[in-house]
Amino acid sequence: MTNIRLTERDLDIFRYMACLRLLTMNQMATLFYDNHPLPGLELEKGKTALRVRVSKLMNAGYIRSAPLSFTKVAYVKGYFLGPNGIEVIKDMREYEDYSRPRWLERKHTTCLVHGPHHVIANNFLINLLMLAKHRDDFVIYEWLGDKDATFRFTWKGTRLTFDPDLYLVFGRVPKKMTPMFLEVDRNTTTTTVIGQKTYRLIQYCCSDEYMDLFGSRKIPRTCFIVPDKKRLSEISKVISKIIKTYNVSEFQFFLSTFEGTDVFSIDEGRITDKSLNGVWYNQKMERVESPFNEG
Repeated sequence: MTNIRLTERDLDIFRYMACLRLLTMNQMATLFYDNHPLPGLELEKGKTALRVRVSKLMNAGYIRSAPLSFTKVAYVKGYFLGPNGIEVIKDMREYEDYSRPRWLERKHTTCLVHGPHHVIANNFLINLLMLAKHRDDFVIYEWLGDKDATFRFTWKGTRLTFDPDLYLVFGRVPKKMTPMFLEVDRNTTTTTVIGQKTYRLIQYCCSDEYMDLFGSRKIPRTCFIVPDKKRLSEISKVISKIIKTYNVSEFQFFLSTFEGTDVFSIDEGRITDKSLNGVWYNQKMERVESPFNEG
C-alpha cells in the first residue's frame, strides 16, 4: 500500500461515497473543489488536483473505480469505497460486511449495473446541495441517499421496507420543513413495479413509524424523474389509479423529465435551478409549480 496521509477532505469524500454508493469525478469536484461561482462551475483546475488525489487514494486501496455506460455522456467512471476506505470510516457509520467473500467484486458489479441510475439521483441531490449553499431562500435540513434511505415499518402485522432513491427535508422559508421522496426512473422497470412502489410509499406514510418520525401525519411530496414525456404519461396513469383505488387524494405527486429538471447539468459543469423552477406535472398530467415551492 502506498503511504498517504489522509486529509479531512479525503474523509468527506469517503463519507459521501458511503452514503451515495458512488461518485463521479465531476460530482467530487463540485462538492469538494468548489471555489467557483454559480451557475457555471469552474471545475478544470479543481479536477486536475482531484485526479492526482484520486490516483493516490486508488493506489492506496481507499477507493476503487468502475466504467459506467451512460445515455447523455458517452463514458463516465464511477468511484466507490475500497477495503481501506471502508476500514477508515467503519466507526463513523454503519457499513457493509466486506469480510464476506467477493464483497468488492459484488460492489463493482453493482456499480456497473446500477451506476447510471445512481449518477442521476446523485446529480439531482448534489445540485440541490449546491443551490442550498449559495441561496438564502432554499435550505436542505436533512437528506439520505439511496443506500441509507431505507424505512422499515409494520403494516397490518407485517414488517415491510420502503426504499426511495432519495429522501430529504427542505424549506423555502425559515423553520418550515417539508419532507420529500424522490424516485429516478430510467424506463428499465415495469409500470407494475412503479405501482407497487407507489403503494408502498402510501403504506409507509400511513404507518405509526412515519407518524412517530414527523410527530403527525405530514404528507410528503413525492417526485418521479423520468427520461421523456411518454414515460411520464405512463407513470402518471399508474399513480392516478393507485390514488383512486386507495382513496388517498391528499398525497402529492410531482413528475418531470430528465430535461425538465436538467439532471445532467453537473456532468456538463453547471449548476441548474430547474429543480426549483423547471417543468413539473401532477399525476393528471397538469402543469404545476415545483414541488420545492411552499404551499
